Amino acid sequence: MWAHPGCRRELAENGEGQREEWARRYRDEGKSAIAEEIERARIVLPGDAPVGDVDLGGRVVRFMYPGDAHTDHDLIVHVPDAGVVFAGDLVEQGAPPAFGDAYPEAWPGALDRVLALEPVTLVPGHGEPVEAGFVRAQRAEIAQVAALCRAYQDGVITEEEAVERSPYPAEFTVEALSRPRRRAGR
Repeated sequence: MWAHPGCRRELAENGEGQREEWARRYRDEGKSAIAEEIERARIVLPGDAPVGDVDLGGRVVRFMYPGDAHTDHDLIVHVPDAGVVFAGDLVEQGAPPAFGDAYPEAWPGALDRVLALEPVTLVPGHGEPVEAGFVRAQRAEIAQVAALCRAYQDGVITEEEAVERSPYPAEFTVEALSRPRRRAGR
C-alpha cells in the first residue's frame, strides 16, 4: 500500500479519531453492524508512494502529486497507455467536492495538471468514471468557489452572499470559506 507521505502522517495523527467518529456516526444512524466493523478495522500505515514511473510488469503507471487541492497529500495514478487517470478525491462524481481539508484556491491548478495528461477516462474518489469534460466543468465550479473564498476572506462579500453565488449547497460552501489560502512556498 502506497500513499503520499502526508497521508501517512494524517493517518498516524488522526486515524484513530476518524475511526471513532465514523463508528459513532454509523451507530447514531442505527447501522451498528457497520460501526462494529469500523471499530474492528486495523489502521495500517502506507509506505511512501514512488515518484514518477513504475513498471508493473508490462504496464507503466505514473504516480504524481498535482499540488494542494482536496488535501495537501493527494496523489494521482496515470496509466498513459490506457488513457486513464485514477484521480481520487480531486474529482468527485455524484456529489459536490468536500472542502474539509482542501485548498480551494489551489485546487483548479491541480485539476489543470490532471487535464494536461489528456486522459480519456478519469476514475474519481467517489462515483462513476468520468470523461475530461466532466472534470473541466467541475474545475470551473471549484474555481468559482475559490474566487468566492478570496472575496469573502478579503471582506468584499459576506458569507451569505458567497453561499448565494456558489454552485454548491450551503454546507459545502461554508466549509470552503473556512479553509486557508494556499500554503506558503506552494
